[in-house]
Amino acid sequence: MALTNCLLANIGTPLMWAGMFHLAFGNALIGIFEGLLLARLFRVQHAHAILSMCLANYASMAIGVLGLGLKHVGFSSTLDWDVTILNAKGVLLIALVICILLSAAFEWPFCYFALRGRSHRVRDSVAGSLVVQLASYAILVPLYLVVSPVNVLTSLSVVSPSTIATSTSADVYFIGRDDGDLHRVSLDGTDAARVAQAGLHDRFAQLFLARSRSADTYDLGIRWGPEPCEERIVAGDILPANARIGDAAGDRNTPRDGWLAFGRAVNLQDADQPQWEVNAGAWAAEGLHATQAATHRDVHVALETPFLAWYSRCPSVLPNDLVVYQLDDQIVLLDLNTRRIALLARGRSPLVVLRTPAPEGPTGTPSPTQ
Repeated sequence: MALTNCLLANIGTPLMWAGMFHLAFGNALIGIFEGLLLARLFRVQHAHAILSMCLANYASMAIGVLGLGLKHVGFSSTLDWDVTILNAKGVLLIALVICILLSAAFEWPFCYFALRGRSHRVRDSVAGSLVVQLASYAILVPLYLVVSPVNVLTSLSVVSPSTIATSTSADVYFIGRDDGDLHRVSLDGTDAARVAQAGLHDRFAQLFLARSRSADTYDLGIRWGPEPCEERIVAGDILPANARIGDAAGDRNTPRDGWLAFGRAVNLQDADQPQWEVNAGAWAAEGLHATQAATHRDVHVALETPFLAWYSRCPSVLPNDLVVYQLDDQIVLLDLNTRRIALLARGRSPLVVLRTPAPEGPTGTPSPTQ
């Protein structure tokens, strides 16, 4: 089946094991099912039809693994199309339809061979190939949904950033997807601007903060490559020393590339609010996991399918139940309270700076996050 094209990139997840079983044994089981169905529909020999359809499925698998518009990558969408949270549902539906049609086309010669001796062999083999594919996918799709987390698309409402960021003001710095430069966008999606030219297209590059020589400001740099990482400052004296960045400086100064930028979120929450513990998992299936112990709330969102695998990286948890993080090559804003998500920009390694003043401590001194 053409559905097996991209079951290569997600090592260590339930989808990976389902894909391995499909590649090794599933095609034989599907071939037996399709052969029996073909024999019943057109009254041909069972053994001949089963052999033909088993060969058809393994041949279709071999063609699918060679590409057909899909790519094997370690940290990106598996579909080589421009997909975002805005169009992902439609793209997945189109991809499924294309897979069914391609599978029917690839396996038609085997159906034609299985129906030898029939007077309307061409017509019946075309119809038979399409029918058995529809029947097979009617079984495969629910099975893959069991091991494919898709709640980024099913449990979240996609909205504009301005409808979420109504009471929290912040700037999000990030590396642009297309030009590799340093960009900034407001939390409400406005004031988008290029801050500095960098031209760094390494998809694992990361932003980091560093104190300037005078210690009165922060410099913003980009780090890339395997350890020991290469790095350079791209915007000097960009933030004042009292900028509200939470623990971003400490986290981002830890050498790591973009693939390893998962784990605990940078904390920008107000001390007087119930605290969220937010983590980004290593694999696409783990996604973003947020828990709030005080209210016993739990939010988990992820997307991993045979067509799309979106990894969650570089999370920052903000006041008012907000999270900014990288989802594949998208910078997104997630409202944990209302389960709404918005696309801020296309890029990687978001670093959030709050504009709102940090709350004062109990003695009137600035909070440690300031």
